[in-house]
Amino acid sequence: MKSWQTLLPLIVATGLAGCGSNTAPPTHDDHDHEETTEELRGAHGGRLLTGKKIDLELQIIEEGIEPQYRAYLSSGGKSLTTNAAQVTVTLRRLGGRVQTLHLQPEDSYLISADAVYEPHSFDVTVDANINGSTEQWTFSSIEGRTEIATAFANRAGITVAKVQPGQIREQLRLHGSLELSSAGRSEVRARFPGLITSLQASVGKAVRRGEILAVIESNESLSRYSITAPIGGIIEVCAANVGEQTADRILFEIVDPNKIEAHLNAFAADLARLRPGQPVDIRFSSDGDPIVSRIAAAAPRVSDISQSVVMRVPLPSQANILRPGLAVMGDVLIANHAASRVVDVRALQTWRDMDVVFRRVGEIYEVQPIVLGRRDSRWAEVLSGIEAGAEYVLSQSYLVKADIEKSGAAHDH
Repeated sequence: MKSWQTLLPLIVATGLAGCGSNTAPPTHDDHDHEETTEELRGAHGGRLLTGKKIDLELQIIEEGIEPQYRAYLSSGGKSLTTNAAQVTVTLRRLGGRVQTLHLQPEDSYLISADAVYEPHSFDVTVDANINGSTEQWTFSSIEGRTEIATAFANRAGITVAKVQPGQIREQLRLHGSLELSSAGRSEVRARFPGLITSLQASVGKAVRRGEILAVIESNESLSRYSITAPIGGIIEVCAANVGEQTADRILFEIVDPNKIEAHLNAFAADLARLRPGQPVDIRFSSDGDPIVSRIAAAAPRVSDISQSVVMRVPLPSQANILRPGLAVMGDVLIANHAASRVVDVRALQTWRDMDVVFRRVGEIYEVQPIVLGRRDSRWAEVLSGIEAGAEYVLSQSYLVKADIEKSGAAHDH
């Protein structure tokens, strides 16, 4: 097993070691080395354990089946029958977890009825009994593991979290755009036809509600009156000039960019799961922070062009940050599902095509394959592989993965 020293080049390369640091890793002279144990192999390619009267060849078989132990017995180079043999393999894993496997006779070998679950990293004790002759062997088979000193883990920004119960949010993603709400647009006409004698409005000008836009001289009474802004906002259209007649036309269009709503397109197959009041996370990008709101209403008819129904979602004022026409996505909360174990999705990595997190016990870090169930943008449900309360790497898990890959421990078979 490699130590945290294999992580140091990564810390330096990413600038995590810091400039001018007075802390340095311990040095080693030429006599420092890792312990190596010569491993004997049997006729079937497994680990050969030799005893006083019994030799045992142990291997993990996992091609096309769940991983299981097989044991072949011999004495003096001759195979022994397995009918009267009793073989137990005890596996002690990181954190004190123990798995005991009782091997059963099958043809010329014994086989474990239970699977040897991943990771195949453990201290092994093998007990064998044949016709009163007993043997016991112990050895370590370590893979996917590294050791990182706490000080270096802290400097590298490695943080951990605990597996815990949680809620998985079942969400439906809809796409759409931002539009002005009905309260965010106003068309302004003259109350009485007349001559425009004064004009205070222009395109792009910001106005307050009640602010004078123009002064009109009535054609009938010849008295003058003011046209005022019915809402606050920006003048988008100004179709009035001094000296012109107002007639009954639209003179001004005012828009309030703070009166914005999301129009999300829902197709027929999803309509049964959607209803007013459901919470929605509105995002402008997949990794951006959402604006939280709720569905206000659905359009009364299906669009002829897109064959979708618009779901209206009002948005709070964003100080003129939002603009009509921006593309958005909305994650509608359909249901909450209770899960007995969840992990943060930021911690997930892959290892030999398996979903994994990195378990931490003290200063030891080890690959932990897990089987996932439901997931949302924050949490993933754990069906098996790691127990509630176990610590796993949350931040900088890729550094731990790189350090484990450098250790190069072989997969035991």
